[in-house]
Amino acid sequence: MKKAVIESGIVTNIIEAEDDFAPDGMTLVPVTAATQMGGRWDGAVFSPPPAEPIARQRRRMEARLDQFRIALAEAGRLAAVETVVAADPRAAITWEYGGTIHRNSPLVAVAAIAMTQAQMDTIFRNAMRVEI
Repeated sequence: MKKAVIESGIVTNIIEAEDDFAPDGMTLVPVTAATQMGGRWDGAVFSPPPAEPIARQRRRMEARLDQFRIALAEAGRLAAVETVVAADPRAAITWEYGGTIHRNSPLVAVAAIAMTQAQMDTIFRNAMRVEI
């Protein structure tokens, strides 16, 4: 039977164990459909792990510039971004010759001038899914 190992109310491991397996000092709870690593156990029900903070997600987001341009075009934002980028010499050079772009890069900050952070996050997630 699969059991969740609980430490301080958090699922830290999921193991295969006999029904009568109960080592001293270890809290084991039968796994349900709601059990997830990092999830919470309140003594009665499992809940999902907390969402990763958006700032941490943004640090890991990267895409090729062609993917980014396609996502901007699909969102109807490419022409506006190209106009803004052309006005900034450093951004224009990166836009023209760069290879990979990171969500927290200065170029994205320039490109996001007329967008909310959430809109740019969506465009960036879409860019990371573009296959060429």
